[in-house]
Amino acid sequence: MDEATLQKLSGVAHDWALEWGDGSPRDLCVVLTTGDAGMQAVYGPGFGSTPKPKYLLTLRGDFSFLAESGTPRNGVWAALFISVDSMNITGYTVRPADDIPPCDLGKLGRVHTL
Repeated sequence: MDEATLQKLSGVAHDWALEWGDGSPRDLCVVLTTGDAGMQAVYGPGFGSTPKPKYLLTLRGDFSFLAESGTPRNGVWAALFISVDSMNITGYTVRPADDIPPCDLGKLGRVHTL
């Protein structure tokens, strides 16, 4: 990934984190993979979405959000699935400390820290 792409991804992640109440997320890591491989890395075998390329970006912070249902959602770890073409977030998960998946990005490709 070139520096311009990494800067865009960092901006996407920071904007998302700010919406979730954390203006200073940390431990941002990203890998270029496929939607299927990324989903399986986060959710486990049997999950998938697309064989198309996606960025999988993980980050840590103190995230909280009030869902449309009025139910609060919060967590300390998040994974964002980002479109290669549009740089839009196409999916995400937020997890509490006791539910962080054993997601090894290094198995998916070259990992970049942001």
